[in-house]
Amino acid sequence: MFPLLILLAALLLGWALWFVIELVRYIASGEYEMDERMRDFER
Repeated sequence: MFPLLILLAALLLGWALWFVIELVRYIASGEYEMDERMRDFER
């Protein structure tokens, strides 16, 4: 049971780390601002 818990925690932590890195890359690339402008245009 305990090793399974560690594995699950490691997977969750890995996913969270990947998510944060991808979010930072997305914002840094300028795509976020472009998407925001597109949303303003659609209104």
